[in-house]
Amino acid sequence: MKSKFVRNLLFVLLVSIAVFTFLPTLFPTIWWIYLMSHFRVLYLVVLILIFAGFVIFQRKGMPLIIIVFLFIWNAKYIAPLYISPDEILKDPND
Repeated sequence: MKSKFVRNLLFVLLVSIAVFTFLPTLFPTIWWIYLMSHFRVLYLVVLILIFAGFVIFQRKGMPLIIIVFLFIWNAKYIAPLYISPDEILKDPND
């Protein structure tokens, strides 16, 4: 009984993270929806925790694929803030 509750809770969290990820992409001009885009780092952390929860409760298939897709989608906005193009293109011999 408890594991079914946890699995359902993880699924609800996954759906809410998906909604919070895609709404700012679809409607960037609505200010209260755009505010959801400011928490992408937190979405990445929560997605890692949800992934661990799904792996622990042996839930395989589509939710894990969705988690990986959402992680990549959010990471593409976050990674340029931490990895500058100058560091990537810099010659290590200089």
